[in-house]
Amino acid sequence: MRDTFADLAKRLAGDERLTQAGAIDWAQPVPYFGDLASAQVATVGLNPSDREFSERDGTPLRGARRRFHTLESLGLRSWADADDDQIRAIEQSCDGYFGNNPYRGWFDRLDDVISGAGASYYGGARFAACHLDLVPYATRHKWSELTSRPRRYLLDIGAPVLERAIAGSRIRVLVLNGSGTADNFRDMLQCHLETRHMPEWTLTTSQSGYTFSGVLDRLPRVGRMDRRVLVLGFNHNIQGSWGITSEIKNSIRDRFAREVALALGAP
Repeated sequence: MRDTFADLAKRLAGDERLTQAGAIDWAQPVPYFGDLASAQVATVGLNPSDREFSERDGTPLRGARRRFHTLESLGLRSWADADDDQIRAIEQSCDGYFGNNPYRGWFDRLDDVISGAGASYYGGARFAACHLDLVPYATRHKWSELTSRPRRYLLDIGAPVLERAIAGSRIRVLVLNGSGTADNFRDMLQCHLETRHMPEWTLTTSQSGYTFSGVLDRLPRVGRMDRRVLVLGFNHNIQGSWGITSEIKNSIRDRFAREVALALGAP
């Protein structure tokens, strides 16, 4: 993925449409979180949070609190000036993310979902896990606040990056977090997803619960893969949906535990 990191970084310097779409131009691209090379399970979201790079007030994370690189941390004026060592540092920050002050307020909730199947981001589990986003750039505004045109542009950039990450990995299970992720994933990778109503996942706000499932064995730009990847998902955003009770979270975890265990051959 080294060439991918270089291309994504330099695009931040030369593509005005990217920054016009809301990408934070001083923050490195993040095509994945964690050890992609060893992961067999990957959760999937929309795009990196701005909180990966800054405090709530927008102040950049520095020192021991910094999670990823910025122009400032690498001593760069422009991403166009990044050399091989700096690109390698960007890549290493993605590989080692979960050992370096991860955004646990966000990731721990997803880790709980996959923990029932013996998978974890944090090591010591039967199956290593990582996280992928449909778009590799953090944006100044939340995804829900972006209009359709910038969303489409960002997704078009992210599609081939996501395909390369999946194709070049050992991932056998993808877990889609939220209906927005599932809808865009389906369109980007032309993956058919079955939808099933889950009455027991109805929120206290009366929002219905659904699960998604499918199999990915071919990628639009890569072609046939060397394995079949189980795709699972749920319509509730674990981190953001109001009314998710502990009972619903446990039910989601237990359902995926069974399906992931079957896919990975776990007892």
